[in-house]
Amino acid sequence: MPSRRSGPDLEHALLGEAADWLLRFQSGDSSERTRQDFERWRTQSAAHSDAWRRAETVQNTLGKLPPTLTRHT
Repeated sequence: MPSRRSGPDLEHALLGEAADWLLRFQSGDSSERTRQDFERWRTQSAAHSDAWRRAETVQNTLGKLPPTLTRHT
């Protein structure tokens, strides 16, 4: 059943779903089934693909932060 969300609501939902996929992959869940499910999700629409690209950009940016920013003093 197609989503009734549109515009900012859809964008927000898709970014959340993309973040969920990132977390799954980071947790080590990289089975063939997971990868197939992910590809089905990512290729559903241009909006899905765009959400994934944005999530990857955030992940790459955060990966460049100095380790001292994550330490508690």
